[in-house]
Parts: sequence; structure tokens; C-alpha cells
Amino acid sequence: MMISSRMVFGSLFGISIALLIFIVNRMYGSWDPVNDQFKMLTNTPGFKLYEYISALFLLLYGIPTFVTGMTMKFKPMFWGGILCWISCIASLFLPVKTDMLLIALSAAGAWLIPGIIMERDYQRAKKHLANTDV
Repeated sequence: MMISSRMVFGSLFGISIALLIFIVNRMYGSWDPVNDQFKMLTNTPGFKLYEYISALFLLLYGIPTFVTGMTMKFKPMFWGGILCWISCIASLFLPVKTDMLLIALSAAGAWLIPGIIMERDYQRAKKHLANTDV
């Protein structure tokens, strides 16, 4: 069995996301004492790290989607990556409650819709190939 570069890069991206989740969880636990001091010194509500995590993930989701769309010359994935980045920027300015909605919208635009289009094209090509064989 031959391992394709897509499998390798897909696995590396999955491992990177898992490591990012682990690092953020570890960092957030050690962030509280720093944030408490910041609140005490500045008399402000403090910095809430969790408000920016979804923007970080949307940024990371957009990178491989955009690159895949560019390298395969597949416009739906290209635009899906752009949608992830637009959602990333929007999540910085919108309330945290809307972040899950933006992530769902981005997932649909970046992976679900392009996946359906690719499957439809594959089924058409398969049907066409079966009709042309003698």
C-alpha cells in the first residue's frame, strides 16, 4: 500500500490541531494568576483567552482548505478557505455566543459543500466511464 502525500499532510494537520488543543488547555490553566494580577493592576475585567480560541482555530482551518483549493484548482475549497478566514475576523468582533455558528458555517462552506460537489463529480465520472467501457 502506497502512502499518499495527502494522507501524510492530513494526518499532520490532525495531529497539529490535537496538539494545539492540548497546548491551549495547558496554557489557559496557567493563565489565571497572570490575569488576576492584570485585573488588580488595571481595574478592568481582564483578558479572557477563551474569547479568541475560536478565531485561532478558524484561521488554522482556513490554511489547509485554501492551499488544497489552490493546488487542486478546486474553487469551492478555495472559497471555503476564504470563508474560514472571514469568519475568523468576524469572530474577533462578534460575541462569543456566535462563534459556534461561525464555525458551523465555515465547516459547511469549507468541507461539506465541496465534499458534496466532489462526490457528485466522482459519481458522474464513474458513470460515464462505465458507459464507455466495452
